[in-house]
Amino acid sequence: MIEKIEPIFKERLQMIELENKYITPVEMEQLNHDILVSMLPILEPYKSMEGNKIFDVDRLIDQKLINFLSSDDKYATQAQLFSNNPNYNRALRSACHNALVNPNFDINQPWFIDHSIERRNYELFEDIAKPLLTNDAYYMKFTTPGFMDLNIEIIDENRLAIAHNFELNGDLMADPDVEFTVDKENRLLYPQTYQQDTLQIYERLDGNPIRTNELNQFMNQWFNNITDQYYVIDKVYSENFELSKKENPSAMRKFCKEHDIPWMCPASKELER
Repeated sequence: MIEKIEPIFKERLQMIELENKYITPVEMEQLNHDILVSMLPILEPYKSMEGNKIFDVDRLIDQKLINFLSSDDKYATQAQLFSNNPNYNRALRSACHNALVNPNFDINQPWFIDHSIERRNYELFEDIAKPLLTNDAYYMKFTTPGFMDLNIEIIDENRLAIAHNFELNGDLMADPDVEFTVDKENRLLYPQTYQQDTLQIYERLDGNPIRTNELNQFMNQWFNNITDQYYVIDKVYSENFELSKKENPSAMRKFCKEHDIPWMCPASKELER
């Protein structure tokens, strides 16, 4: 009896673990690309009816997905995730909705990677601190009037930290500090830890899907704020040199221009304008 039950138990345990884990965009692509390919002809007859002629597009997509996933045992994992993992459900429904309404939908592109918040965060970070992604610097400091300095540095291979810092009784405080890893091949950014010393918070995500999603959203807003608050590069450290905007502004502007981020070190007149 144990021999019969154990494989079923292990299979169910793996499914429970999968339902409650953070699924990366790369894993989403692996799980769903074939499903999306198969859904295209199923949705094709409804493309001309899109808009007011379809009473409820989301309901239509849900029905078609449920019918398809339940039609083949090889999609048992995806069917279980669709019913029990909100992030998975939302991503698959969004992909099908885009395939239905977007005349330029390209099935040959990795939709789940290209449309993920992890990709958007990578692109936002690239616009701020590209030299850290190309290993042309290991530390960058940013400043702007009225806000705390911003520090970003490489702390390990493909692992970086971004933080606002201040001193309290001689101690360096994080307000906040986030460590994240970078998938350069797929252009994705993954948060790993969150630290807020003023609230005595230190948290490792360890694949928690809810907290990972929340921190992804937080970092997206943070990166946008860096641009909106007109942060500029103040210092750059690399293995071969150190640059300071105050001491050598022309060299800093040249460095930023060479690394495709000239807006992070504008001339004084450009900044005033």
